Amino acid sequence: MLKRLIFTVLLSTSAAVSAFSVVPAYTISDISWSVTQTGTYAPCNQLVLDATGASNFSKFALAGYLICYSGTTSIAVSGSGHVMPVGAPGLLRMHLVAEGGWTIVCSNLPLSTLSGGCVIYDPSGVTAGSMSLTLR
Repeated sequence: MLKRLIFTVLLSTSAAVSAFSVVPAYTISDISWSVTQTGTYAPCNQLVLDATGASNFSKFALAGYLICYSGTTSIAVSGSGHVMPVGAPGLLRMHLVAEGGWTIVCSNLPLSTLSGGCVIYDPSGVTAGSMSLTLR
């Protein structure tokens, strides 16, 4: 719960940063979601990510893993995330690439819950299923 609160506060904070400024990086570790999915990707039930970005976390790098096959296997994922621009404030978008070239795109996750739907694409870019995330 504390990680969720800290992550939400950092994501909703906005600060102007010059293109030439040196900005320290901050990391929030072990952000965990329960996963419910449909489609052809491995049966996974948890997503765990670390997010690293500037203090306002408007854009950040993601790295972590999906826990699959009843906890016997984990699949590495990495990618990026950002808070949606003006016109859609308060929404998080994540783009993750998993081992084997599978892609997971989570659009429009409300900052208030950090939960919602994602689309899974196979290595050819064809929709292979969907995934629902619920922040733990």
